[in-house]
This record gives sequence, C-alpha cells and structure tokens, in this order.
Amino acid sequence: MPTDPPEAQLEIIDLAPLKEEHINTPGAYLAGCLVDPEAGWNGAKIWRATDHTSLAGGVAFTSGTFTAWKDLIFETTSGASATVLADGNIHTLDRKNTVTVDLNHGSLASITKDELNERGNQAVLGDEIIAFQTVESLGNNSYTLSNLLRGLRGTKVTGHVAGERFVLTNSLGFSFFETHSVGSAGPYWNFKVVPLGQAAAEVSAIETVFSGGAVVPQSFQLTGQNSRPAPVCNVTATRDASNNLTIYWQRTTRSLVTVMASTRLLLDSFAQCMFNVYTDATSIPVQANSIYSPIQILPMAPQGFYSMVVTAAQQTAIGVTPGDPVYVEGLQLSSVGGPAGRIRERFTL
Repeated sequence: MPTDPPEAQLEIIDLAPLKEEHINTPGAYLAGCLVDPEAGWNGAKIWRATDHTSLAGGVAFTSGTFTAWKDLIFETTSGASATVLADGNIHTLDRKNTVTVDLNHGSLASITKDELNERGNQAVLGDEIIAFQTVESLGNNSYTLSNLLRGLRGTKVTGHVAGERFVLTNSLGFSFFETHSVGSAGPYWNFKVVPLGQAAAEVSAIETVFSGGAVVPQSFQLTGQNSRPAPVCNVTATRDASNNLTIYWQRTTRSLVTVMASTRLLLDSFAQCMFNVYTDATSIPVQANSIYSPIQILPMAPQGFYSMVVTAAQQTAIGVTPGDPVYVEGLQLSSVGGPAGRIRERFTL
C-alpha cells in the first residue's frame, strides 16, 4: 500500500570554519535528515527563495519564488539535546559534565584521545562547537556524551537546554556552500527541504514564530561567520597608580590546528584589535567608545600576549571615570571578513 513521503528537516549552520579551505570564503553549512528515524531515506532536494521580508512589528512578509537549488543525497547524523549541559571552560577536557542527545539519524561511538585531538567527534550543539571522546548508548537512538571539549573554533561556551540542535560535523551529508562574495552583506533566504517523491508545493518553508504568535517562513541572513576572525581570548588588565589601564590579550586563528595545540597561529589578515571600554555591561552601544590597538607588528610578550594602554585621560574622554570598574569588549578585525564575535570581560581594579 502506498505511503506518504516522509517529512525531512534541514539545519542551516552559520558558524566558524570547519575545514581549512573554508577560511576565506563566506559560507555556511547544511545538514539534513528525516524527522522519523524509522522512515526510509531516498534523498531530498533543497529549495530556496530570496527573502524580501520586512520585519517591522514582526508581521509583514514577502518572499521570492522558490526554486530547486541543491540535492541532499545523504542524511547527516543529527538530532537534539535531551538534557541540559552546564557552562564549561575552553581548552580543557571536561570530565565532569555530560549531555544526552536523541538522534533522528545515525549513531555515535567513542574515540581515542588522539582522535579527539585530531578533531574527531566534533559536533554543533546549539551554536557552540563541541567535541566528545566517550559515548554511552542508552538505546532508542539516545546517547550520553562525556569527556567534552567546549567552545571549539572560537564559538561561545554557553549552557544548553534540552531541545537544542545537535549535528555531527564529520558526518556524511554535512556540506558547505558559498553564500556571498567577500566584503558584501550576506543575503536573506528562505529554505525548504523536499524529500524525493514529494511535490515542492506541498512542503512548507522552514518557519519561525514572531512575538504575537505569527508563524511565518524563517528568514536566514547568512553572514559568513566562517570567514570572520575568531574572538580574542585570555583578556586581562592591570591598572597603575595613575589609573592608566593596560589591557592584555591573545589573538586566535581560524586556521585548523589540532584541538589541544599549545600554540596559537596568527593570520596576516588580522591587522588590529578594537576594544570598547564601558562602565555598564547592560547597555553597551555597538561600536561606541572604541579604542583601536596599534597595527600588530610589534613582538609579543613571552607568553604570547599583546597589550595596549588606555590612559586615564583617554578613559575620561570616553566617559569612564578612571579607577572605576570597567567592562572591556575586544574584537579582532580582519580585511577578509569584518569584525569577529565579541568577547566581553569586566575588570574591577
């Protein structure tokens, strides 16, 4: 007896680069699978439309015509978190916390520490890239992951709740596509994934819910995060007797070194770092009160740190009272992909 085509789902992942060849090409990653893990996969086609959405009030919506765009030949090992995962630290193996995931497709297995160091078992959880060494199968496509690495590829370490997306990036079917040219703004698109044997007109676009409950096709602006510099890290500061503030930081690279490498490579495109200095972390305006570090051609400190001085006079000029607690927000700048995601630290000195 004929059955209806199965329902498929699609993840659009606009994050840090996962392969060396993706570093300087603005793009995003695709991952798709069937919603029902018991259904048979025969392939799917992704359709997309240029989105002309006006989000004023979260109501107006217009879209271009959907056209067939890309074949989805293989399913990706993916699903969602079934438990919470607490905040964690980067560059250390987390032996305390675990997270359980339920898969719609695929399976997971433990690997060695050497394989973990060579980017094995790397996955997207929400918007954080993690890796895991140890897997315990719970049955019914459910797995508990432990011995975790957090915040890989410069992604932000956050706590996670149940229901966040989980995608194994070394899985068959995980693919990259170019979104726009270097230096231009990312486009807005709507997507739908149509399983083989189903008419595109019968499939709804990926949807989202705006405030007020309106359900409309979700607009994806793909900004090419893979081509943007990684955030600065290990930001610290000291203050001298005259209340001059010295900020120290380390720069990171998008280049794919081994996960636990002790060295940090530098890329020539990272010419400057920009620091915003504030007194209030709850109302930080974008690109205001900015102080740029010099072009970074000076030797680093022995520990690999760069530094810059924000004098008491400079602090006064941007509205900061010298000696008061401050928030410092650091960004690496790039001639390729614009500013990086921000890292924010508060210093009470």
